[in-house]
Amino acid sequence: CPTRRSSEVVGDVSSMARNARKGLEDPVLLQQFRRQAYQHAKKCEIARIIPQYEALYRELTLQPA
Repeated sequence: CPTRRSSEVVGDVSSMARNARKGLEDPVLLQQFRRQAYQHAKKCEIARIIPQYEALYRELTLQPA
């Protein structure tokens, strides 16, 4: 359930690696990352995603709800 294009997320691999290392070395930062990852994952629950796909499919095929 990405919120950005992959080129925006992985564009700077060096920075991504530095930030990953910081997160692993800093328990407070790691806990913050875990909370944010969990909140993002909740946005991707199937019960939320399927209606979005259905609406998109109807829009693309011009079928009424």
